[in-house]
Parts: sequence; C-alpha cells; structure tokens
Amino acid sequence: MGRLLQDTSDEFATDKALRVYPTNQQVNDHNSAVLNLYRNNGARIYKIKAQDQLVHATRNADNVDIATIIPADINKTGGLPAELQIFVGAKVMLRSNIDVSKGLVNGAIG
Repeated sequence: MGRLLQDTSDEFATDKALRVYPTNQQVNDHNSAVLNLYRNNGARIYKIKAQDQLVHATRNADNVDIATIIPADINKTGGLPAELQIFVGAKVMLRSNIDVSKGLVNGAIG
C-alpha cells in the first residue's frame, strides 16, 4: 500500500461535512444534533418565523385566515419551514427554486 490513511474525523464532524439523507426525519435529526452542538458550545440560536402573504389575492381572500391556506407539509411549501432555527455561521441548502433571478435555486448553499 503506497497510501497512508490519516485521521479525517475532523473533516467529517457533525457540523462540517455536507450530508445528504433519504428522509426528512433523518435531516431533522441531523439538524437538531448540529443545533444542540452549537447551543452547548454557547452559540445563540435564533428562531425565524415565516411571514406568509397572499400575492395577487382577490377581495374575498381578505376575510380568509392565511393559516388555513398555507400547507403545514414542508414538501408543499418549497422546502421552507414555518419556523427556522439557525445560528450565525450555519449553512443552509435550498430544496427547491425560490427565486431563480436572485440565485435562490435548488441546491444553493449559503
């Protein structure tokens, strides 16, 4: 063997490596683990709540509770949750095209 394997555990630490999971539950579990890791290390965790609005609504829509219109299923909201917990320096990947002209596209990381 001409190659020596080095310890790469730091490169694949819970908070560093890009992870792709087959289920939303596995994604949620990983995200919770990362949030807890940073919370335990003193990071401030922010909760950002979605502010949904109707675009091009009709007059009758003014009388409708928007909460009854917006789906609770994250798969029906472009992958955008009703509430996002995040910390400064966290990486976020979009799951669908939100605004292509602004670069908010599926797979974009920032």
